[in-house]
Amino acid sequence: MTRQISVIAVVAVVLLGIIFLPVDVPYNIAVQGRVVPAKEWSLSRSRNDAIETTVRDNERGGVTQYTVNRFAGGDAARLTIEPGLQSGSTVHEGDTVASIYSNEIARQYSELSGRLNMATASLDLYATGEKEAVVEEERVKVLQAEELSRQHQLELNRLRRLRSESLISEQELELAESEQRVLEAGVEVARARYESVSSGAKPEQIELTRTEVRSLQEEIDEITERLRLSTITSPLSGRVARSFGADTLVSIYDTTAYVVMMIVPLHRRAVVGIGDTVLVSVAGLADDVSAVVSELGDEVHIAHGQEVLLVHARISNPPRFLFPGSSARCRIQVGRVPIWEFIRQGLSVSA
Repeated sequence: MTRQISVIAVVAVVLLGIIFLPVDVPYNIAVQGRVVPAKEWSLSRSRNDAIETTVRDNERGGVTQYTVNRFAGGDAARLTIEPGLQSGSTVHEGDTVASIYSNEIARQYSELSGRLNMATASLDLYATGEKEAVVEEERVKVLQAEELSRQHQLELNRLRRLRSESLISEQELELAESEQRVLEAGVEVARARYESVSSGAKPEQIELTRTEVRSLQEEIDEITERLRLSTITSPLSGRVARSFGADTLVSIYDTTAYVVMMIVPLHRRAVVGIGDTVLVSVAGLADDVSAVVSELGDEVHIAHGQEVLLVHARISNPPRFLFPGSSARCRIQVGRVPIWEFIRQGLSVSA
């Protein structure tokens, strides 16, 4: 009996000696994961018919860019998706994906451009002063502007009758009314120019016209920016994804990098670090794909009855036949640890 106790004691001492040897052993953590694009961009329609674009960063988690295009009530806006955009199509950063046409914006741009042209012409005339035969020339321009306005008014009256009988669209009538307002403004400008050259422009009148030109130009610049934003381009290079949502019009995912989203037990979080190598095994691929831990979650979740954290690993230049959405078996190579830590963590020694 005493001998058995001695043997057990010797074995225990030997085991303790092995456990606390100053020797590190390699090991890894085996977990499940899912492959997703590093970034995704989507073009969608909201409940109030606004057009929204969203860039989602799956590596860091969260939305990094969001834009919305809203339209005035009654504005007959039209969204056109670029022809040829199909599921699997390749898209490069900066490529046009869709265009928005707004009748209201087009009307404002046309009206402001006409007013700016007339104001600029008036300013040029005021600045150069009176010239011989200028008065007669401006008088003729008044007559011409009045005749154009009169003729268009007759056409506008005809269109109003057609609209009352629902023979033309409301937008067509609105455009005609807008053009009539521009013509009437042209008549007023022509009369003002005629009066000015007849009596001579005053300095304050010249300054007032300069102010008007600047104001109109600022308004046109603002509308030009809105027109630029009406051309929707892709902020990333990738492929068009198949869309199953009723409100999602176009979805593009990044193909230059993927992310493996892994579930790591909370008690093993301490041994996982940024920069650790992850070997990713996916069905259909003969070789493992290498990834690098890039993000460590700090929010606890419950999965399969245990507390876990999300860990993200980046796959740069993914192989051709690795597809987003694939399930993966992952081995996080966390380096070398003392034998006692290896046993405590319950990790298996890497092959």
